[in-house]
Amino acid sequence: MTIEWCKSDQIYFSFRFQIFLNEIKFEKNQIECLFAILRKANLNICRSKKIFDSFKKASINLNELNGMNMIEAFKKSNEIQTGIDIKETIFENLNNVIAILRFCLKDENFSNIINGCPLLVSNSNYLLKFTKGKQEQLFYFLKNQIY
Repeated sequence: MTIEWCKSDQIYFSFRFQIFLNEIKFEKNQIECLFAILRKANLNICRSKKIFDSFKKASINLNELNGMNMIEAFKKSNEIQTGIDIKETIFENLNNVIAILRFCLKDENFSNIINGCPLLVSNSNYLLKFTKGKQEQLFYFLKNQIY
């Protein structure tokens, strides 16, 4: 375990994301893998209820991790390369990308912010960025395959 000092507005609390992962029945090692992906994308995640409660008690405004935070972090991350096999990226496999997309889809602004985000996987398992036309393909895939 490492300790990093961050300003409170640079920390994201991940309780909703954790609940979501538990609801879709992700195992502990899969959950840890997803949190490692978020750290690699420069999202400072705090999973401690004790720290959260301490900040709340001190009346400090806190950020809850949501789809928009994730998408923006993935867009800005220097750690994410596109045009290569998904196995060679920070996402490691298609299941991780799908889990992240399912969570991001819960954000009401999803269709407005997904453009340019490297969360699209081609049929040949290459990681790509979304463009306006590819969003429609994703929605078709998600409606017919995931839900």
